[in-house]
Amino acid sequence: AGAAGVGVVVTALRDGFKWLPGMTALPGTLGGVPAASLTWGIGWSPMLLAIGMMMGLRLGLSMLAGAVVGWGVLGTWLEGSGLLKAAGYQGDMQGWLTWPAVGLLVGSSMASLLAQARDFLKAARDLGTLRRGEGLPRWAWGAGLAACALAVVLGATLFGLSVPYMLLALVLVLPLCVVCARGAGQADVSPVSQTGQLTQVIFGALLPGAMGPNVAAGAVVSGAAAQTGVSMWSLKAGHLLGATPRRQLAAQLVGVLAGAVVAVPAYLFLSTAYGLGSEALPAPFAHQFRAVAELAVRGFDGLPPHAALAAGVAAGVGVLLTLASRGAAAKWLPLPVAMGIGFILPAFFSVSICLGAVVVAVARRRWPEAADREVTSLGAAAIAGESLTGVLIAALITLGLMQG
Repeated sequence: AGAAGVGVVVTALRDGFKWLPGMTALPGTLGGVPAASLTWGIGWSPMLLAIGMMMGLRLGLSMLAGAVVGWGVLGTWLEGSGLLKAAGYQGDMQGWLTWPAVGLLVGSSMASLLAQARDFLKAARDLGTLRRGEGLPRWAWGAGLAACALAVVLGATLFGLSVPYMLLALVLVLPLCVVCARGAGQADVSPVSQTGQLTQVIFGALLPGAMGPNVAAGAVVSGAAAQTGVSMWSLKAGHLLGATPRRQLAAQLVGVLAGAVVAVPAYLFLSTAYGLGSEALPAPFAHQFRAVAELAVRGFDGLPPHAALAAGVAAGVGVLLTLASRGAAAKWLPLPVAMGIGFILPAFFSVSICLGAVVVAVARRRWPEAADREVTSLGAAAIAGESLTGVLIAALITLGLMQG
């Protein structure tokens, strides 16, 4: 309750009353560029600290490493040298850093998919059991067909995906979700973003020049893949507690309806109040989807100056780090996905998240039992307090009841 209260108070003072800044910038300069202009500082956000507390030291340090390379090295050099402005680039630094970030993410994704090639072959066998209907009640088939029909209608009306292409996206869902299910069950890792990027590449070849349908197709597949991994973990937990798969499936379908009722208005409030991709709502994976769509649709000609080279080098680094992480040196290497997010997010996000991870690492060495007992509940409470307060403030701003 105390952590949730801190999250509520800090968020209200920061976003509601504007008495606290979003971040306190580090003083001084980096290579002659003010640290504040490169977003270096510490964020006034219990949620960021809590995320770091729960994600662990390796992830936190990997994000910080990405921020150091992106905002500390590349950003400082590009700003100080004036290289981008001399080449006619008018965008902001975050827009340019998105490309090496996407290179890291895509390189890591492709290496992970290749490492799971055997799962694609085993997916056919798993789909054979699905064809025979083993373990699936009739009402589940009916609910699935109704959901597919609704997806086809929404894809055509909202995102410009014609019925054949929407059906193709739904066909791709089956084998790619089987791969995610195997990954979640065997290695506790579900390659969600990788399946979305693979779909975007396929639709980029089929629908050149169509940005919206490309993103929509990738979102359909990656969204289903995400739910597949989460469902695997939930089904395992339910099995250990004695729940039957059928009742869990029914509960999940109820959760889908309840989640849609809550999530859609919350998204509309937040995106309207703060703007998707802003410093307050950076949405790093939305940047990734947009960048992959631009690359698949427009090719390298549509990239900012020198971004293609940076993305290519970063992709190579992502492949090497992913392959090397399967060896004995894994615990000493940064995670390329976390590094890529460190490129995209403002630097103070990574600093704050890493700070939370370091605090918990120190606490675990000093008070291991207390840390293991309290960290999860403290982190979850802080995240819930700030999140709920943030959505409430966004709703008041959107409805004109509070000044944004």
